[in-house]
Amino acid sequence: MNIQELSNRTHINKETIRSYRLKGLLRPIQADNGYYEYSEEDVYILLYIRQLRDYGMPLEHIRHAFDTLESDYQVALYDQQIAETEAEIERLKKRVDSLKKTKQHQELSKANLNRVEIEYYEETKYDIYPSDGPDSEILTKWLQNINMCTITLNIDKNELTMTTHGKIPIKAGIGTFQWFVKRADLPLTPKIVQFPSGYYCSAIIEVDNIHALDASCLIPIRNYINEHHYTLGSDVTGFLVRVDYSKVQPRFYFRIRVLIKNKD
Repeated sequence: MNIQELSNRTHINKETIRSYRLKGLLRPIQADNGYYEYSEEDVYILLYIRQLRDYGMPLEHIRHAFDTLESDYQVALYDQQIAETEAEIERLKKRVDSLKKTKQHQELSKANLNRVEIEYYEETKYDIYPSDGPDSEILTKWLQNINMCTITLNIDKNELTMTTHGKIPIKAGIGTFQWFVKRADLPLTPKIVQFPSGYYCSAIIEVDNIHALDASCLIPIRNYINEHHYTLGSDVTGFLVRVDYSKVQPRFYFRIRVLIKNKD
């Protein structure tokens, strides 16, 4: 059968079949006219390759498995794929948890604007800010993993004890949590800001400029901290939960938080 017939039989496109042939996974006979003739055996080999690919097995591993009679080698490949799949399941569980949390922030972003809460965070959060001049390789590595990072901001904690009027400078960047830093082997440098586990005073604020913030946005969280006589243990960090582009000027909703001490 020709490649079109093989494609029709297996529902695998011709480009993929050609790539498998070029990698030595399929070995059809080449006729005198230059075209390749595929056999019935090729149908089942191709379906088997697709099955292994659905398991997530790399093509190079499949090719090596085809070229060896050692069953131990093939069993080891399955063991490796099982371990990688289990690790992926754990990663996806964490992603689901993150999605649920972000969904919750999304739901609260308007109805509870500026409402102050106390939250406990179990893991250290890391923020990186381009304005601090991190090495380009480090920033690139973080940006390559943006799917597990958040858009974040930073405000000097001293701003919580200063004026309630005018504009406050802020820095925008990206952030993530300790578990993902370890999993993705993201590089850390002294320029990366760390927010350790602990109790945080938290609120959702509305921002219309990622370089400066109206000082009045911090009044609720400032008043709460003063009323409860908390000591600040970190700068203010935050992560983006929603973008409102219903008007010409975009508005950003951030969940901000600051580490507090003297929490009973």
